Amino acid sequence: GDWSSDVCSSDLEGDRVLETIKRERPDLLILDLNLPGLDGTDVILKLKANLEMMRTPVIVITGGHLTEKQQKIMKNFGIPVLQKPWLEDELREQVETTFLGAVSAIRRPAEKVFRVARK
Repeated sequence: GDWSSDVCSSDLEGDRVLETIKRERPDLLILDLNLPGLDGTDVILKLKANLEMMRTPVIVITGGHLTEKQQKIMKNFGIPVLQKPWLEDELREQVETTFLGAVSAIRRPAEKVFRVARK
């Protein structure tokens, strides 16, 4: 199906990114782990620790290799990882798989995808 995305600037500091995510209530978060001045892994841990945001599905995009700690976090939360450069079809497949799996219990259509990425 069709979906649109909003981009959260990587210029925001970590707490402001979380505030923006909380305010915007995305249906799905596509997160770049390697943002200037922002550790994407910390964003994930804070997101998953917040009762209001913990069920927000996440897809991670990275251009680097994951550390052992990052691999464990992604595995524990069931977060798929796409390596840069990624193909549009790969991202679309992950969005559909991750989002449909996450919303099947609440039965609502995808409306908002939120990306935290470099400009």
